[in-house]
Amino acid sequence: MSDTAASTPAPAVSVPAVVDPLAFMDKLSDSVYVYRPAAPRPASSASPSLVIICAWMGARPAHIAKYLAPYRAGLVFGDSAPDPAILLLFCHKSTAASSAKAAIVAQTAVPVIRAILGDDLDPSSTPAGVPLVHVFSGGCLVLSQLYNALAQSSKHASVKDRRDCLPPHVTIFDSAPGNFWYAGAVAAFSTGLERQPLIQRAIALPLIYATVTAMYARIHGYRLVLWIGSQLAKLVPARPTKDEAYRPTLDPWRPHNDMSAYGGNRRELRRAYIYSHDDKMILATDTEIHASEARSRGFTVAQMAEFKGSAHVAHLRSDPVRYWQVVRDAFQGVGQQ
Repeated sequence: MSDTAASTPAPAVSVPAVVDPLAFMDKLSDSVYVYRPAAPRPASSASPSLVIICAWMGARPAHIAKYLAPYRAGLVFGDSAPDPAILLLFCHKSTAASSAKAAIVAQTAVPVIRAILGDDLDPSSTPAGVPLVHVFSGGCLVLSQLYNALAQSSKHASVKDRRDCLPPHVTIFDSAPGNFWYAGAVAAFSTGLERQPLIQRAIALPLIYATVTAMYARIHGYRLVLWIGSQLAKLVPARPTKDEAYRPTLDPWRPHNDMSAYGGNRRELRRAYIYSHDDKMILATDTEIHASEARSRGFTVAQMAEFKGSAHVAHLRSDPVRYWQVVRDAFQGVGQQ
């Protein structure tokens, strides 16, 4: 081999650039992203002024971006609909396990919502536009904290029926909410663990069970306290009490069906549930019970969209045309059941 050949450098190997699927958004934290369209969004009853997306626990940017693109491209509400503002809230595993961390995510989001919706958050106002809340699985935990954060940051926080809350809006529940059953929570926290080395799995599993046990005790203990209080209230004559604040809790179930003066979701216009009996993490029976409870408390359930054969948060992939039709019809109030 000649000296010239020996000294010839090997050809450079081109490494494809890593594309950030959320590069079009402003990153406010690891859990909060916002997209503000260049043109101001005019009020319209046919498309939302703001889309709030609460991602499922452990969602990756590449996965959730598939839900963002149709909103921006005009594929959901039509080409003539201007881009809505989009607020994306991630629910990381550490967020799902801690009410304090979930509260921080919500508190980070509040100034963004105030900047976009302004006076619409005041229950006494006449809102200019209608937001859309698109929530998945564990994202219900973050959404419940968002109700709390809006109320607690209100200038009328001391007056229960004047606390700020989401203006009249439409909610899409995708693979949500769950009633926090133990095995489903363990399965959710264990997602992806099967690809890890055996030693890592051996270390992680006890931690997962400890985390889920603590969450189970907190959520169901809180519900037990509420039940005991309701039973005592039947025995003790009512008397004036100080106005109570929202109770901070990680409950994926109750806050979304609270129509009381304390309820952060009390101005919801209607909702749709997208679910499947093949979902191994969020039981279809739980979804149907939640919908029935919502109706009994005065909420409007526009659609119960069952996707046959699709797995957890995989309904879009199984039938994208029908999926976006459900979202569009629910928002516009078409074909209510």
